[in-house]
Amino acid sequence: MRNILVTVCGGVAEVVEETVPKGMTVEIIDFDNLRDEGDWPPPKLSKAAMDYVEKEDGELAARLKARL
Repeated sequence: MRNILVTVCGGVAEVVEETVPKGMTVEIIDFDNLRDEGDWPPPKLSKAAMDYVEKEDGELAARLKARL
C-alpha cells in the first residue's frame, strides 16, 4: 500500500477523496496542532507519518513518542 502524506502549517488541509487513487491512503500531518501541547493526547499517526515528523522535527517527534 502506498501513502500520501499532507503537511499543514498555518492553514487548513482538505482532501478531495475522489482524487485519491485506489489503494492509496492520505494522512494529514498538522505540525501546528502537533506542537500545541494543549492538544493532548496527540492524534494517532502512522509509522510513515511519524518517521516524516522525526525527519523534519526530531524534538517534536521525541515529545510525541514520550506521550504515547
